Parts: sequence; structure tokens; C-alpha cells
Amino acid sequence: MIVRHADAELDARAWDLMERHPGLSLSFTDCVGAVTATEGRAAAVFGLDNDFRALGFPLEPGAPLTPNRQEEQ
Repeated sequence: MIVRHADAELDARAWDLMERHPGLSLSFTDCVGAVTATEGRAAAVFGLDNDFRALGFPLEPGAPLTPNRQEEQ
């Protein structure tokens, strides 16, 4: 397990990721996790919703395939 403490660079990269995906209902926390997973070259992300899957990450345990919350509205 990699522990990454937030800093100004991580915050900026997370906000940038969020801005690049306005059609997804990503939280800032999702974006911090996605940036960290990308940096760590994670094979999968632990998650129970499809936010990370929408960004291209496999989930563990596998969440059911459902539309993104934003798409349901």
C-alpha cells in the first residue's frame, strides 16, 4: 500500500482531472485517488461505485456495471 500525503501539486492535479471530466460526477476525493493511483501505476482501485471505472481503472471488488450517477439524471 502506498500512502501519499496531499500537497499543492497533488491538489492541482486533482482539480485539473476534475475539470477535464465535467460530464462525470467526480468528487475531489475521487480525483485525488485517481491521480495517486496513476502515479503508483495501480493495477486496480478499491471502490464500490463506478467513478474510477469511468476514468479507466478496474475496480476491486468489482462493482456492478451501472450508469454513472450524472448519466442517470
